[in-house]
Amino acid sequence: MAFVGERTAALLGNEPQAATAEVEAELANVRQAWQWATARIEARESPTRQITALAECAQGLAAFYMAKGFTKEGEQAFRRAAAGVRAIIQRHEQQSPPAEELAASLRALSRLLAAQGQFLAALGDNSSALTVLQAANDAAERASALLPGGDPTEQAMLLAALGARYNRTGNYEQAIHHLNIALTLARQVSASKAEIEALTLLAEATSEQGDYATAQRYLDEVLTLVRAHEDHAHQAAALTVLGALAWRWGDLARAEACCAARDEIGLQGGGKSGNEIRRDIDKWTLPSGLTNARAFGASTLNHTAIGSPNSTILPMPAVVWWGHGCAGRPRW
Repeated sequence: MAFVGERTAALLGNEPQAATAEVEAELANVRQAWQWATARIEARESPTRQITALAECAQGLAAFYMAKGFTKEGEQAFRRAAAGVRAIIQRHEQQSPPAEELAASLRALSRLLAAQGQFLAALGDNSSALTVLQAANDAAERASALLPGGDPTEQAMLLAALGARYNRTGNYEQAIHHLNIALTLARQVSASKAEIEALTLLAEATSEQGDYATAQRYLDEVLTLVRAHEDHAHQAAALTVLGALAWRWGDLARAEACCAARDEIGLQGGGKSGNEIRRDIDKWTLPSGLTNARAFGASTLNHTAIGSPNSTILPMPAVVWWGHGCAGRPRW
């Protein structure tokens, strides 16, 4: 478990390739260690130590599974681990444990459930993903009530994930509520990644409610953030969403401007092909909303090099979510 934990920052960073390869080379041992720790929790053998070990490597392992596409295995592994931790918590509550110990276990449970929710969403089970992410948020809130603390960035990302699920169910009121809290938390600690996540999803929610001006403003804020970091891949992604949004609402001049800016980024990146740009975009968070504009440029993405003379239509963004490609998101 320590092996993965030591590589978590790299797995969640901009350049996860080396760490991903290292984990993959030791995957048999990593799987065995995770299963062993989970079994010891189920057997109530040194459960506190094992819960800590799982929590410390959970984000890194989830990122690895997502990057490799092992979503079914990931969901099963995290579901079993979360069930074991939940059983330990229920047992401990009957014994009135120290607040510090119970809060740590609840935060671990929240992290495991958050990862499980990501995998469920990736597998297309939005209803179950929403239920599990709600449970993750409940555990985090219980932990904070017992012992204030926790990672504000992690909590912001969890709330953003909840907002994404509410978006998918059409419950935009709840989506906006959770996303605004996520945005506030992210800004309090200058967590640009979480801020971008929340703003992008807020753009989806407000667009679906018919408020193009507000959605456009949110995505303009995303562009400002990614430009500040001179991150061409993420600028291209933001321009893709903004252009698709403009196209959907009939703002063709804005859509064309986004297309031109996106083409220029492609040229700066060495004339990447459409598939290469899509792989870059898949590493970033984009909403799966704006689906009515999904046909926007779809036929050109796989056949036209971004920045080539024939690239005249802005491709639609890949349909991804927090859990998809999370290993490639920036950790600014």
